[in-house]
Amino acid sequence: MTRTRSVADRYLSLPYHSVIEPVSEEEGGGWYGRVLELPGCSTVGASAEEVARELEVVKKLWLEKAIASEENIPEPYPTEYSGRLTLRLPNWLHEQISLAAATQRVSVNSFVVSELTRSVRRGQPSYAILFRQMTTAIARNLSAEWPDRIFAPHRFPSLATDDKDPYTFGAMSRGGDL
Repeated sequence: MTRTRSVADRYLSLPYHSVIEPVSEEEGGGWYGRVLELPGCSTVGASAEEVARELEVVKKLWLEKAIASEENIPEPYPTEYSGRLTLRLPNWLHEQISLAAATQRVSVNSFVVSELTRSVRRGQPSYAILFRQMTTAIARNLSAEWPDRIFAPHRFPSLATDDKDPYTFGAMSRGGDL
């Protein structure tokens, strides 16, 4: 067990990424925390501080169990980034982004960076739903620019994740499908 603890201590010194988020009142309230790189390593609590403390305990237990059962332990995500991000997106969205950027007389890159920055600064989580945030932010902007079009999930139903958010995916003109 001493070897397991020393190996766990080595992993604990690595820069794993923790996310602590509030839980909505509909879901019972409180706070939820997880370690992004370690599947299932999560906890809940009444306050963010409590969750942060408990998450360190849960992370250590998670690592000790994984080491003892000789499971593969994921390495932390990088802490340095190149500033380059390659995305694949639907042709219609690429076109709309390009037109919106041209309307604002900025490059496509500047437009996307601006929209993502605005989205992240609103306090939305930046992991796991980055693509959804980007398309939502851009679609909202495009809806304001082109009021004759509706940006909605109906065009790509397999990608729609939230029926309450009419701006998530897809586009159509008010007269019919594009």
